[in-house]
Amino acid sequence: GQWDDAERMKRAVRGLCERASLVKASDEDLAALGLEGTAGALRGLLREGAVGLLTLAERGASAVWNAGAGEGAGEVWCDAPAVTLVDPIGAGDAFVAAVLAGLDARAVRPGDGAFREENTWRMVLPLACEAGACAVTAMGATEAIAARAPELRARLRALRAAEAVVEEVAS
Repeated sequence: GQWDDAERMKRAVRGLCERASLVKASDEDLAALGLEGTAGALRGLLREGAVGLLTLAERGASAVWNAGAGEGAGEVWCDAPAVTLVDPIGAGDAFVAAVLAGLDARAVRPGDGAFREENTWRMVLPLACEAGACAVTAMGATEAIAARAPELRARLRALRAAEAVVEEVAS
């Protein structure tokens, strides 16, 4: 492993999670911390108002958050698209890139109320799961993502358009 002291690694990761607004972990990442690979275990690492993303490979992913001031905790689940696994390298990177692009397309930032709203994650998680699943369908994540780039860009445009409709209705 990259850490010569597992306890030191666990303390460092927990410390980072306590300061982060967005934490992505797989069930394997949580197991390395001595935790169950569950949304509840990830939620336990989060500071108030933060969002955690739990990826479970071919099963899907969830977004979880703790209560903020005057808010409740929440969770949104998304099934992963069924694909044929060729190479798992890069799936998490593609997932996180799509999350960040999706949040940007919706003009959502940490600290915004929308950052911890189910609707945000119901729109962003499917794109992220699709990107992660796409990445595993060819050797090297970039090849598969590049082949599907027009479709993924269209999904981002749809997220932007949905945000514009929400703003128009609100005004």
